[in-house]
Amino acid sequence: MSVESLGDYHPTDLYRLSAARNIDLDLSASRPVGANGPVLSGRILSAPVQRGLDCVAYDVAYLSDMKMRQRCGRTLLLAIQVSGEAEPMRVEGAEAAMFRPGLVVAVATGEGAECLGSCRAGQRCATVAAAVSPEFFDRFDEDDGDDGLDPLQAMVEGGARVRELGASWRLSHLAAETLADRYDGRLARLHLESATLAFVTEAARLAGRSTAEPHALSARQYERMVEVKRAIDADAFAVPTMAALARRAGVSASTLRSHYRKAFGIAPFDYVRTRRLELAQGLLRNRELSVAEVAYRVGFTDQAAFATAYRRRFGYPPSREANRA
Repeated sequence: MSVESLGDYHPTDLYRLSAARNIDLDLSASRPVGANGPVLSGRILSAPVQRGLDCVAYDVAYLSDMKMRQRCGRTLLLAIQVSGEAEPMRVEGAEAAMFRPGLVVAVATGEGAECLGSCRAGQRCATVAAAVSPEFFDRFDEDDGDDGLDPLQAMVEGGARVRELGASWRLSHLAAETLADRYDGRLARLHLESATLAFVTEAARLAGRSTAEPHALSARQYERMVEVKRAIDADAFAVPTMAALARRAGVSASTLRSHYRKAFGIAPFDYVRTRRLELAQGLLRNRELSVAEVAYRVGFTDQAAFATAYRRRFGYPPSREANRA
């Protein structure tokens, strides 16, 4: 497992990380600060998870203008930008890959397309990606049928291309957890493996959905749904009504429900309930309130309904959470 800690990164550091993943990196057009000075600062994680599957995550600030030219073997990069801003990645033989927070983008390199990226001094960006190569699929029997991985395998085995798979709050959450770095040692490795596999699973679901549903949201429609999500996240205990959220987005309530599901793969009401249950989990772990008090605090007037919803979300009752906290 290769994990780079928080700090400054020089061109030599980036060349070393790229060589470990068999990536041909060229930074000759970059302008480091001073002779071989640092080009970025922050945290970079690059780790093999399983055969044919790597996790790459970073939360960095760029200290100088950079131009990156890289080429690797047949790979599918499944990436989600968590925060910040990123310049487009130009992929040889395909359209440019455009990144924005919350959007899942698949970049297939084909036989080894050259990818050109750039960034500007002062930019900050947090991104998490799973790098999938053909060897990842060798573990599955050919007679398994369509197990949901077919869209990803087709992209890995096909030519160079870029696909926007849509948005997913699940992947946003997994990416944030990957960057949080909450564990050490063997637990860190176990958490990274489980999170990366869950990342690929959700990306496969999105790939299958985007194939069946070709009509995606426009950039402006997506931005409006992000604004709605921010309003919900601001205070999950006092979420505006559906009518108020619809007015905020400038659409009808029915359009809001449709667009929100397309943007994040979940209905607004279901997302609100999920956020409240996650908040309830935190309150129970603090052990300052009873189960009944927590249920009321997060908006459940019926304790039995709260217990049922909690079990569906986490797989065990809230009483067990309180007892084991």
